[in-house]
Amino acid sequence: AFKTWSAVTPLRFILITEKRPKVHMYMRFATRIHCCHLAPPADMAFDGLGGVLAHTEYPRYGGDLHVDDDENWALHFDPRNASVSSLLYVLIHEIGHGLGLEHSCDPESIMFPNTGGYNHNYSLNHNDIHA
Repeated sequence: AFKTWSAVTPLRFILITEKRPKVHMYMRFATRIHCCHLAPPADMAFDGLGGVLAHTEYPRYGGDLHVDDDENWALHFDPRNASVSSLLYVLIHEIGHGLGLEHSCDPESIMFPNTGGYNHNYSLNHNDIHA
């Protein structure tokens, strides 16, 4: 997911595994009520299976990316199983928020507010790149 963004920006992403280092974007899996910089924990709570898949704070609030661990995840969409969400697609979308991008009204954009079912397009379109 990070390679998708680094391919079209001058940004470089590095995996750091030490506990809570000084980073620009911190990613973790969480469930239900969990801590966020942006809002009180209850305001950013996940809803369990279905619904909200992930959320990310904008850079000015820390850029932390949280993925709902209660979801059924697979790397890619599986047209045979509607209850499975694509972790790759969701991470590309959420990293966009961590870089400061808002939702797009273009349904072909990775920044469109929902996955639109079985969208197999994991690439960034013109609107994503030039946002």
